[in-house]
Amino acid sequence: MRITMEKALPITSHPVPSPNNGNGLAGRIRRRIAWALMSLSLAYLILSGTSPQTWWSAKSPPNYAAQCVQPDALFPKDNADLTKAFDFISSPEFKNATIKRLSDAVKIKTETFDDLGEIGVDKRWEVFYGFSEYLEKTFPTVHEKLKVEKVNTHGLLYTWQGSDAGLKPTVLMAHQDTVPVPAETVSCHQINVHD
Repeated sequence: MRITMEKALPITSHPVPSPNNGNGLAGRIRRRIAWALMSLSLAYLILSGTSPQTWWSAKSPPNYAAQCVQPDALFPKDNADLTKAFDFISSPEFKNATIKRLSDAVKIKTETFDDLGEIGVDKRWEVFYGFSEYLEKTFPTVHEKLKVEKVNTHGLLYTWQGSDAGLKPTVLMAHQDTVPVPAETVSCHQINVHD
């Protein structure tokens, strides 16, 4: 036979909400006081100029303008030659000459296609001879001073050897070919070059 002894827990009574659920006179007074306190708090914050950020944090707002500061150049230092070069490339004459060069370059149809045959067999490659001649005619000093190599017939490699061979090289790359565009989707616009 087994005897179990249990300790009796005291019975507690829990408050039962009043049938009016705070809709009585006391509840209405409490709500009015709460609304009055919230309104006064909001009016104080607005009139005192306190921003919402200061309510949650003591930090000052971030200064976004100071986060993207461009440091001074370490090399090369400003000098008369750089200033002269910058003035030249900022001039209307240089801008107009550049527009003309680009305009003339894009008139050469250097389109490439997925089904191109071998160079020398497929005549569509021949436009690139004209494009390299255009570059040589338009930029004679570049072709005179730099080493120019042709890679796989139409690839152009320009090497501008610096005076310090110990420095790391810089590579600038571009492409000569363009994507074919159906003629019926093209409308021509005249570009006027002004001085």
